[in-house]
Amino acid sequence: MLEKCCQRPPLLVVLSLVFVPGSRLSPQVRSDILHITVVGRVVDRVTARGLENSVIRVPELGIHVLSDSTGHFQLRDITPGVFRMTVTCLGYRAESGEFTVLREGSFEIGLSPIQLGPDAEPGRILGRVTAPETGNPIQDAEVFLADMGIRRATSATGWFEFPEIPPGAHVLNVSFLGRETQADTVFLGENQLLEIEVYLPIEPIPVEGITITAYPRWLVASGFFRRRGRNYEGRQWTRGELEEIDPMFLGDLIETIPGIRRVGVKGDLMGRRRCKLSVFVDDVKLDDWFSLDKLDPMNVEALEVYHGDGRPGEFYWYCGVVLVWLKH
Repeated sequence: MLEKCCQRPPLLVVLSLVFVPGSRLSPQVRSDILHITVVGRVVDRVTARGLENSVIRVPELGIHVLSDSTGHFQLRDITPGVFRMTVTCLGYRAESGEFTVLREGSFEIGLSPIQLGPDAEPGRILGRVTAPETGNPIQDAEVFLADMGIRRATSATGWFEFPEIPPGAHVLNVSFLGRETQADTVFLGENQLLEIEVYLPIEPIPVEGITITAYPRWLVASGFFRRRGRNYEGRQWTRGELEEIDPMFLGDLIETIPGIRRVGVKGDLMGRRRCKLSVFVDDVKLDDWFSLDKLDPMNVEALEVYHGDGRPGEFYWYCGVVLVWLKH
């Protein structure tokens, strides 16, 4: 954001609005229009030629648009009211004033070319760059007078200066690592001191999304996560994985592990060497007659299966185990 202070160009007065014949602008406000589109055109006041790349700003509405090759621009989705508009174009005097929106329509804005004689006295641009969140000066910010190819670095107090600058419109760019670059057109009169305040806000740094997964404390205390990833012979499932698979029966899911199969009427789970897997629910061993298919998979927080020689040490006395942790 560039703010110009002290001596300002003398013609920043009421907008010159030349309404196009046949315009639908009317002094009657229609309350049923909530979002209005207004078409404007910026022209050379002397030749009536459309001015390309004119900058149109309506700060109250957050509007900052450029005119096209014919000088036209659009202001979209605005509501009836009175707003402040500023129009600038290189080589022309800026115009600023109140802009009244009543209903959809079109208008023209005429800008006067800057007439400079061969003996026009140069002016001076003096500015300061600060951090808007603290008000502290920013040292070593780069200030570039683009149309003249002149660069400056701000001092320890944030100041910069361009002396002996020809009058007219100049493009000023201000940048600093980690902050948003600001660019604006400034207008310098003959023998004028133009003071500028430049604010460089912190530039947002895009970061990748962070996924946070929370597990019950009791499940952590059970050793589930300690055993996970130890390359035991078997398999583990979290609640999210179970919901994604959505098995009809836990036994059918466990049977997908290599080396395990279901036998008998109750569908007992057998590991290698005809070893029947013992079933634990919340760390309590169930009787051999219990059928695992009686448990609803959607009530299970986590499931572990270990068998063969690659089982955890705490289950050494069992040739294979099924550990079911219910939702609490």
